[in-house]
Amino acid sequence: MADKLVDLTTGLVSRRIYSDEAIYQREIEGIFVRCWLYLGHESQIQKPGDYLTTYMGEDPVILWRDARGQPRVFLNTCRHRGNRLCMYERGKASSLTCSYHGWSYNSEGELTGVPFHTEAYYDELDRSQWGLIETPRLTSYGGLVFACWDGGAPSLDEYLGDFRFYLDTTLLVGEDLGGLEPTTSSRYATAGNWKIPAENFAGDHYHNATTHGSSYKLGLRAADFSGPQGLNGPFEIAIARGHGLGGLMTGDEPYERDLANARKISPEAVDFIEAPMPR
Repeated sequence: MADKLVDLTTGLVSRRIYSDEAIYQREIEGIFVRCWLYLGHESQIQKPGDYLTTYMGEDPVILWRDARGQPRVFLNTCRHRGNRLCMYERGKASSLTCSYHGWSYNSEGELTGVPFHTEAYYDELDRSQWGLIETPRLTSYGGLVFACWDGGAPSLDEYLGDFRFYLDTTLLVGEDLGGLEPTTSSRYATAGNWKIPAENFAGDHYHNATTHGSSYKLGLRAADFSGPQGLNGPFEIAIARGHGLGGLMTGDEPYERDLANARKISPEAVDFIEAPMPR
């Protein structure tokens, strides 16, 4: 095992893949630079000038709706000295100005302002060559905005593959209710390898009874860990291209539980639960 990172025969994985710096750098170049990455929802940048900032791997980026209404994704660094351009998580602006030397960019990513252009650059700096670096691929799936740094990557539909069934179900429910709109955001900061939380959420419900044991003992959660759940789940789903989904429930039990809770709230809540069930 010492010379193998992954042993498919025994099912063993070396702990090096969670701690080796060289492996991590290969993953940044081979995965995060080449995969489609989720950035936000279209409703978060509804009007021209609306923007949000996030990351693609370790690269800070700006998702910005330009003056013509088109979403754009730019590397969130000034082309002059690499200073962070936008410091805010969300906002609205027709242009952004770097706080270091004052270079300004419009929502199309064009360099529009250079202080002392005549005195410092003798009017010879070609501004058209120094716009913000833009992702070559950007598309939306049901209002979810994805981008990719690899211009030759497969299409988003091909990349998502069979995982689209889960997104389609969720997004169709939102359409029935008049559309989806995020009202808040959550961010996690952890001193660990990215694969640990990825595996945790995409197929490791084995940890629930122990890690979250106190919530069950306090009655904050209800679960039966006594044995297999048969045809009703929960299921851990592995899909091609590395996608995964943990704890998917089937059968009537989750629906009946949600319906019972909805009846305690309002007729509108009942409609919320009942409307997508036939589909």
